[in-house]
Amino acid sequence: TSSSTSTTTSTSTSSSTTSLPLPLVQGFKSVLLGMIFGTIAATITTISTSCTALYNILIGIKNTPSAITAYFDGKLWDPMTFTYHHYSLDQEAQTLTQQLQHQHQAHQAQKQQVKDTTYYDIIGVPSNAT
Repeated sequence: TSSSTSTTTSTSTSSSTTSLPLPLVQGFKSVLLGMIFGTIAATITTISTSCTALYNILIGIKNTPSAITAYFDGKLWDPMTFTYHHYSLDQEAQTLTQQLQHQHQAHQAQKQQVKDTTYYDIIGVPSNAT
């Protein structure tokens, strides 16, 4: 009887130290993995953003002297060609005048004579209206 009591006591002692339920253990593992991967992703993002910022700062430092020189030379930056060019108001006025003349000539060439202006006259619209 004494041996059966000691066996029962040792069995009940081992059964009273049960482990955590499986879903709780998996939840802790998931939280731990999420923290690890989140830390890695945040570190990579911080490093890559810092490298991009450093690159842009260095490019700005490299381009500043030429920008200052171009400014004092009266040049303007052209964002379409990414170059500096001289600006002349007279030259721009001449270019615009030529463009307007070309457009006017093209518009004159498009005009056609209307054979019957009756409907135009009724509504009071010129026959060359577009």
